[in-house]
Amino acid sequence: MLATLLFACALIAPADHVDRMSGDTAELYSETDTDTDTDSDADADADTDTDTDTDSDTDADTDTEAEVWVDVATASTTACGLTDRGNLRCWGRDLDGAATPPTGSYSQLDAGDTYFCAVSTDGDLSCWGENDRDAHVAPSGQFTHVAPGTTHACAVERSSGDALCWGDDNKGQGTDQAGPYALLSAGEDQVCGIVADDGAIECWGGDYYDQSSPPDGAFKAVDGGLELSCGVHTNGDLACWGYDGVLVVGEEPSGDYVEVGVQEWAACARATSGDLTCWGSDLYDLAEHMPRGQYIALDVGPTNACAVRDDHTMHCWGNDSYGQSTPPRTPASE
Repeated sequence: MLATLLFACALIAPADHVDRMSGDTAELYSETDTDTDTDSDADADADTDTDTDTDSDTDADTDTEAEVWVDVATASTTACGLTDRGNLRCWGRDLDGAATPPTGSYSQLDAGDTYFCAVSTDGDLSCWGENDRDAHVAPSGQFTHVAPGTTHACAVERSSGDALCWGDDNKGQGTDQAGPYALLSAGEDQVCGIVADDGAIECWGGDYYDQSSPPDGAFKAVDGGLELSCGVHTNGDLACWGYDGVLVVGEEPSGDYVEVGVQEWAACARATSGDLTCWGSDLYDLAEHMPRGQYIALDVGPTNACAVRDDHTMHCWGNDSYGQSTPPRTPASE
């Protein structure tokens, strides 16, 4: 499954506030000047100690509260999260190293069926997990966005905006495409990209169920699933195209949305309010068991889904056979 794509996100860090009161007491009888000076020095030392302790406490609080979840990606039996410091952490099944991400600083993360790819803050690509059909053999260069599919992947080249692709190309899904693209998402054997100039969606690869034949209009988000793709129009409407099965094309829920995630059995969307809406089959408890609250990021995998709440805690639901739906609530959690 593949992560839904958004143009931007922002974090607001809370500030600590400390109030301090002080006062002097008048004495009827004064001590000697020496005693007064000694007392003043002691008071000054005490104030200095207090200031030092307060500063230390503030620094400690900052260190403790700094790292939080900002994004998530879900594969078949593994999920990975991205923190505001650019660190990656994964949970679930560690098949072929899927739950052992690379170290470094990263800016974007997405999941294929059994592997993950991420873009570093320097623009380099890294992939880990199962390496079927050379899905890990990413091109060299500098990139802004990566979209892994089932056994293929594409990334947006930084300078040109072109989509450079690799891995399985049996239906043309691994063929490079001229851009410029702002965002990409890859499904089972299709890839869709939002054109940077006008927001239109272009798709390539398998089209036997029209999964590579998107509707007209401008979009701000897109996600590719199994023989089906969905997007969010710039006005917040949802639109899906492709296989008309469990998820009936044309019966997407109405509302004002910013993000969508889709797979074979179910789809979920995040509203501008942060609320989640899911539809389709409740197989694996996906469609009717999503958590309540407001969320800032969402991804739907083959059998489970995860979302980052507005307090930056991680929440997952669905199949948990390998612990993929039991995430660390915070990056520091065990």
